[in-house]
Amino acid sequence: MYPLKFKPIYKEKIWGGRSLARKFARELPAGPIGESWEISSHGDDISIIANGDYAGLSLLELIAKKRQEVLGRELSGKNRKLSEDNLFPLLVKIIDARDNLSVQVHPDDAYAAKNEAGGSGKTELWYILNAEPGASIIYGLKDGVTRDQFTQAVGGPDFLDLLNFVPVKTGDYFYIPAGTVHAIGKGVMLAEIQQTSDLTYRLYDWDRTDDAGNFRELHIDKAIDVINFNHNQPGHEPLASGNQHQTRQTPGNHRQTRPGNLLIDNPDHQVRQLKNSNFFNVELINIFKRYTGNTKNRRFYIYMNLGSEVKINYSDGSLKVAKGESFLIPAALGHYEIVGQTRLLKAFLTD
Repeated sequence: MYPLKFKPIYKEKIWGGRSLARKFARELPAGPIGESWEISSHGDDISIIANGDYAGLSLLELIAKKRQEVLGRELSGKNRKLSEDNLFPLLVKIIDARDNLSVQVHPDDAYAAKNEAGGSGKTELWYILNAEPGASIIYGLKDGVTRDQFTQAVGGPDFLDLLNFVPVKTGDYFYIPAGTVHAIGKGVMLAEIQQTSDLTYRLYDWDRTDDAGNFRELHIDKAIDVINFNHNQPGHEPLASGNQHQTRQTPGNHRQTRPGNLLIDNPDHQVRQLKNSNFFNVELINIFKRYTGNTKNRRFYIYMNLGSEVKINYSDGSLKVAKGESFLIPAALGHYEIVGQTRLLKAFLTD
């Protein structure tokens, strides 16, 4: 096995833009591209391997052939069931919002299983890659908003007054558990780590219409069913963001943002935990010289390179990874080393 890169799956969206081409030197298809699915096994959007001996195979084809070598031997519960169904338990995206996304909410696993033909719920984490001046997101409801108050306001002139608008900047991160009302604001580009699901219930879409003059479908009743009104107010732990910034002087006088809980801090690299949830664990790694890891056949790791080009050294060779590229370290890889100066997002399943 070797580190795997994949061909991005691009999604045209009414609110999308072209910033992926500028920020990450991507060759995009025509139109407003709102999402790049970096690693996916959802529905018909199955990632295709882009490098090495397995190039041209889909992620699911490789899992079917070499399940334990890719995923590891420590999957349990829901993730084990996904593996048995040849699915990959995480979905990784980059989202470019030229305009506001719809105000929306996602169901949890129990609701999806009962009401959406056995589908998965959707909990996610956002890491802000770029934010234009004045950019914001919608992140939960204002303190004290009740179900009755919310239900009466939906579709009316006072609806937006119930939502919690949060200014954002590059390096902020937000954990979005299922049941949280949210929306990405215009001028924001972010990385998204999430459960393998695309279930979205829209509450409001800014009165937009498509080229044919049609409004996008809303899902008011289902959305209200799944909103967690007990934990949607700012200040509750599930909605704590990572915008408490510190900085550290690094080689070349480059000051780097340091959100999250510090796990490792040495001359070669620094690791901070952004979130350890029941669905995934996400870390932010600042590499000053090198970072080493070892899968020990236990689990896979996903990385997204947010900075300069790096090189991965492993027992059978090496691989260069450009800015903006994501890659998967399969469980059978063993010892590996990432060399360079960059910042990485790292995602993996929680024990």
